[in-house]
Amino acid sequence: MPTVVRLNELRVVVYPNDHGPAHVHVIGRGHEAVFNLDCWAGPVDLRENYGFSGREIARIESGLTAPSQRVYSNAAIPAKAGIHWF
Repeated sequence: MPTVVRLNELRVVVYPNDHGPAHVHVIGRGHEAVFNLDCWAGPVDLRENYGFSGREIARIESGLTAPSQRVYSNAAIPAKAGIHWF
């Protein structure tokens, strides 16, 4: 499972040959959440949450949405605020 983004101590991973719809798994501190990606229409959509608090989910959603919008607008993505693209 390749890590595609790090949100501070959390890993954002994509499983090879995983089923649709397009989604990512966020893993860290013994918790996991799954977010559907609807990149053209706007923010990510929480599909499953196993242990993250509501506050953590909001932070993760923000961390996933901001860089993906920059990718789709062809802008450079700086590795700041704990967000690192691989």
